[in-house]
This record gives sequence, structure tokens and C-alpha cells, in this order.
Amino acid sequence: MATVANIVQVHHFVLPCIYLFEPVNRGTLTQLVRNASNADEYRVHALMAGALAMLNKNREIELTTDGYKLSSLGLKHFATLGKRGNTGRTINLKAMDDLRVAILNWQNRGKCLKIHEAV
Repeated sequence: MATVANIVQVHHFVLPCIYLFEPVNRGTLTQLVRNASNADEYRVHALMAGALAMLNKNREIELTTDGYKLSSLGLKHFATLGKRGNTGRTINLKAMDDLRVAILNWQNRGKCLKIHEAV
């Protein structure tokens, strides 16, 4: 399994995380990056600081009292994420939307998290 190891990878990892869990606080994002990177605490915080600074500079995120949310620019970037590079892979937006609905049902209604399709 690949891990996120640099700021650009963390930027591209955090963007969908914010989409799925928004609003999401920095602590939750840090925990997600920690699990995805297998890095020590100092490196995780450095990666997070760099990725959030990049997202903020590009105006892709907004910090609200409830946590981070994607801006309209962030949503546009998220929709095109994965369409670059040599792999030609794209994110399955329908699967991500289904996962977002499942997470919202879990967060707001206490329903079991049921995932039917791989993202």
C-alpha cells in the first residue's frame, strides 16, 4: 500500500478527506494523515502545515467555526483530482458521493456505515 510522503501527496489526500468529512477539524485531518503516512508526529505536523498552507493559498479551503470546508475552487479541484499524470486514473465521483452520504448518515443519524462500492 502506498503512503503519502510529501506535501503535494498530502495536499491531494487532504482535499478528498475534507470533501468526505466536512466540516472537519485539524485534529481529525492530522489523524488521517498520520495513518496514511506512517510518519512520526513531527513529520505529520509538518506535512499537515504545508498541505493546509497550500490549500489555503490556492483558496481551496475555508476555515469555519465548525472546521475546514472546501471552497468552490476546492470543489472544482477535487472534481478534477486524479485526471492528471501518467496513470490516467480518475476518482469515481459517484462512489465518493455515496461514501459522503453514508458518512453523513453515520455522523448525523447514527446509522451504520455501509459501503457498497470501492472508491
